[in-house]
Amino acid sequence: ATIAATTFTLSGSGGNDVLMSPYAGKYTWNITGTDNGSLQATGGNVLVNSFNGIGSLTGGTGNDNFVMAGGSVTNIDGGAGSNTLTGDNNRDTFNITNVNGGNLTSGANTLVGQFSNIQNLSGGTGDDNFVFSDGQGVTGVVDGGAGGNNVLDFLAYTTPVGVAISGSNAFGYSGTTSG
Repeated sequence: ATIAATTFTLSGSGGNDVLMSPYAGKYTWNITGTDNGSLQATGGNVLVNSFNGIGSLTGGTGNDNFVMAGGSVTNIDGGAGSNTLTGDNNRDTFNITNVNGGNLTSGANTLVGQFSNIQNLSGGTGDDNFVFSDGQGVTGVVDGGAGGNNVLDFLAYTTPVGVAISGSNAFGYSGTTSG
């Protein structure tokens, strides 16, 4: 399917408004203000030049990337596909409270009140914490991002967690966890 370039502003009422992507492509959601941002096809056309007053975002059946770029939202549902939540470049804490779900904070500020169907988590250039509730995790990749001192926090786990470090690069170590 071909998606035509669409440039417009979509304004919500500030209540329970939801913006959903109905397509199977790859999309990037840039969250730039409180319940504000834009939506574009990855590497392609801008679909929504600007949205505001919309606190809930829902991805389509493709692989969506939700990028925190100075903003915040109440809820992100990645939808189907293999979806990514990318933090901003501050000290972020990804609280993983369900499989592929949780919330995202930066200091005392809530960036995402609740996220679900997010398989991959990526930090920014700051120090990031990935805090896992007992028995919870993501089915994809946790990437601390470029720079910073990043922490995988399994303190709430009541069972052993195995960590296999498979290599290193300029930004730290890579590997897998199990348990």
